[in-house]
Amino acid sequence: MNTKHLGGGILYIEDILGGEPEGYSAILDFLSRSVLPHGYSPSVGNPEESKDVSINNGGYEISNNLIHTKPSVYNVNAKNQWPFSEFDKCSYVGLLEYCKIFPAVIACVTNRTPGHLLKYSAGHCMGPHSDAALPYQGDLLEPVSLAAIKNTLTSVLFLNDKYEGGDVAFRMWGITIKPKYGSMLIYPSSFIGCHEVLPVVSGNRWVFIKWFTHGDSVAIPNEDGTSDQSGWVDGFRRDAGIDVSGCHQLQENVSVN
Repeated sequence: MNTKHLGGGILYIEDILGGEPEGYSAILDFLSRSVLPHGYSPSVGNPEESKDVSINNGGYEISNNLIHTKPSVYNVNAKNQWPFSEFDKCSYVGLLEYCKIFPAVIACVTNRTPGHLLKYSAGHCMGPHSDAALPYQGDLLEPVSLAAIKNTLTSVLFLNDKYEGGDVAFRMWGITIKPKYGSMLIYPSSFIGCHEVLPVVSGNRWVFIKWFTHGDSVAIPNEDGTSDQSGWVDGFRRDAGIDVSGCHQLQENVSVN
């Protein structure tokens, strides 16, 4: 495992996922054939506008003529089932690696979301965005959901690299990267980590995404609807090995590889 700070709080961790990609690709292909992905549903806003606009699970609206450019989303409700348990474990290892370089983040992580899979096929892309932006109802300053505001870190595990295009770009930092199989990008979910996924030209691009969050556990419960937030936080802080009361004083030696 090799960890690189690319700049802007963006970590690239190579070889965090073991095994051969073929071992996972068969399962992912079966999943895409047997499970319906989550997508967009018609908007319930202005009747005139809703004819041309749909909304996703996060509350974000998109023009119907652009839906064909967005990836398929597969929610994972099997955290103890291989290979999803392995993907989840890698995300946690990535979090601990991040804490070694940015210990101040420890005080800002008190929970996590269930992971989910994204499949980008030819023509799919995602324009510049941050993972803490809130969707609002029309022109009103009334958010559809507050879940995203809890996001502190985004972890993206790359499950294959046999595709063309699909690079990740952080324009603000001048960084564009095509991560190899078994690697991870982990970065701030705020505007500091504003990023985009460039169009996939050919092949299928599979990633496992998980957010590490702060705040209460009401909006982001465990996969089974229960909450073990307190126990998880205690274990995380033990594993990080840094006293949270002093974590901000350790932020002096951050460097760019």
